Amino acid sequence: MVESAANRMLVSALKKKPLSLTLSNKGLTYLPEGIGRITSVKSLDLKNNNLKDLPESFSNLKELKLINLGNNDFTEISSRLADIQGLETLHLFNNKLSELNPVVFGNLQHLVSLNLNQNLLVELPSSINRLSYLQHLSLNENNLQHLPDEICHLSQLQELNINNNCIKSLPKDIAYLRKLQILQARRNEIEKIPEGIVQCVELEVLDVAGNCIQSFPVQLCKLKLKELYCEENKLFLNEPVYAIQEREVLSLKEITARFVLRFSKSPRSSMVKSKLKKFPEVENLLNDGLDCALCRNPFLNTWLECVRFVDSKKVLKTKNNAGTIPVRGLLCSYECFNQARHDFYGIAQAM
Repeated sequence: MVESAANRMLVSALKKKPLSLTLSNKGLTYLPEGIGRITSVKSLDLKNNNLKDLPESFSNLKELKLINLGNNDFTEISSRLADIQGLETLHLFNNKLSELNPVVFGNLQHLVSLNLNQNLLVELPSSINRLSYLQHLSLNENNLQHLPDEICHLSQLQELNINNNCIKSLPKDIAYLRKLQILQARRNEIEKIPEGIVQCVELEVLDVAGNCIQSFPVQLCKLKLKELYCEENKLFLNEPVYAIQEREVLSLKEITARFVLRFSKSPRSSMVKSKLKKFPEVENLLNDGLDCALCRNPFLNTWLECVRFVDSKKVLKTKNNAGTIPVRGLLCSYECFNQARHDFYGIAQAM
């Protein structure tokens, strides 16, 4: 009875050649083959049914730009979608997807918005990097334990939603998401935000509430955040710890690296850099060098991790008030740490 009513609707739609077609809330267990004859349709709403697959004729709908398959019974992404290469928006929220077909992703290269909320996904395929036009990706309420490095190849991505998963870390190459404006990562198991996030210069909303974060990246203040949410984390307490040790014994490797790094910043740095080109392994090693937050001198592998406490409302100028947050700082020596009149502290872990 339900399917015959759907057939009648399709016959009626075929006569009108619609650009938009809605078959939501119809109790459909399958989609009639007749759907493939309505080749004019650009927007198709099939949410809130009991669909498990798409018919073979679905591949004829080459003009489709938007498909809503939310609240159905799909256990995998139908291979029929791979033929809709001009698709821009795909909703597959609240289905039973446990994995994603990499072949389908490989063909949907014009996809702009992808909603996979409330599924059973444990991981994403590396082929997600082929969605080069993707701007909005939503993966809330799945079982994801990590994000593939390939997600950082999505250079057009503006919004990433990964709330309520089991993710322990964000990709270290997140810096390549230069157009990212919104990152929602609430209620995961994230322990540390990568330093590279400060390269996401368009980031406006950062929500990392309900994770295991203890402190924030060194240069967080460079971001022009409008909203920051970090409640229910294990943030370091504002309880200073003072160092008894006055100096450390540096390895020969560290001493040499510091000398070369410091010399490379001098007016004669071009000579040093030209010499280093002959030793690529050494050059790559020195590329990991950082600068002390106090004296600005470079170091390689030996440093003290400290924090300074920043008023998020006053310093970051966010619209909401996340309170005082600990921001990481790396110091090159105990000599720097023991200087007077700086705002870096040793850290006391929150219980």
